[in-house]
Amino acid sequence: MNKFLDEEDSIIKQEIDIEALFLYKKIENTNLKLSEYKNFIIPAPKEREWMNQESSKFSYACLPLVSANNFGWWILNMEEIEVEWNGDPAIDAVKINYTDNKARYKYASSHFGSGILTFGIPLLFKTTLGWGIYVSGPSNLFIDGMFPLEAIVETNWSPFTFTMNYKITRTNHKIKIPKYHPICRISPIQLNLNEKTNLKLKYLEEYPELEKDHVEWVEERKKFIDDERKGNERMLHYKDGINIKGCPFLGMHKLNYKYKKVEEV
Repeated sequence: MNKFLDEEDSIIKQEIDIEALFLYKKIENTNLKLSEYKNFIIPAPKEREWMNQESSKFSYACLPLVSANNFGWWILNMEEIEVEWNGDPAIDAVKINYTDNKARYKYASSHFGSGILTFGIPLLFKTTLGWGIYVSGPSNLFIDGMFPLEAIVETNWSPFTFTMNYKITRTNHKIKIPKYHPICRISPIQLNLNEKTNLKLKYLEEYPELEKDHVEWVEERKKFIDDERKGNERMLHYKDGINIKGCPFLGMHKLNYKYKKVEEV
């Protein structure tokens, strides 16, 4: 019997709609079609350049890591910029230079002061009742010298846009953000998730079968670490959602996201 969650047993019974409403049809008097606006937002891919550079590519065998990579949508930086903060809390202490003098999409600014870089997002999101948008930096991808600030936006009712903000952590240092580098990730979140979630503290020994499986996994993991340099792959079954005996985990949802086609309406 297949223990993976299928459509019949899906945790979320109904589809969740996210509408991305672009604010402007024109930029500098140039008409833009929705198809061009799609360059702003794409499904988050599972690949990361730093993972590709690993000789063994072992990071791709880590299901939780890859699933987080692949979760949500990216909003991209449309113009290459260089940013520098001198450490002063004033708004004008952050300098932003666009590499292209003819840059069309000038959405980066110093708006709050205190070394915070702000990206305006030309989108207003609308979600299904009870759902909002979790706003964060792209998972497992880094911009040296800046840290993304996260937020939850109640897009099921809010008529307001949001900004993506980064706290600059290195002063007097030129930080380059390439064109098309992701500067924001959005993902759906149930707005009453905290209210409906109970955290219970117990001892593992209260679940003998689970404890037995865990002990077996720990022993196998130790062997794997010892033999890792020899290319032993005995733990790679984890990415397929099966235990060390080859049996599927009950309730496993394979997070190999396949996004539906982005609709242009």
